[in-house]
Amino acid sequence: KVFQVPAGTVGGRIVDSSGKPVSKATVTLIPLDGTALSSTGIRTTKPDGTFQFTELGVGRYTLYASKSQVGSGRL
Repeated sequence: KVFQVPAGTVGGRIVDSSGKPVSKATVTLIPLDGTALSSTGIRTTKPDGTFQFTELGVGRYTLYASKSQVGSGRL
């Protein structure tokens, strides 16, 4: 049997308090249902501050972003 699993994408842009993009920040995606994501749940922002997670199952997630000397926060 072949079946399709619904998949989604989550993406965004990390900026500092002055609105400038934060490159090389670590963004972590955590499912709220307690299941574990492997390294696919971690991304590093690009020079323009963007990140993207693809092929996600249906569900609720929490995002955390952090970078040394800039700070961290829940998104």
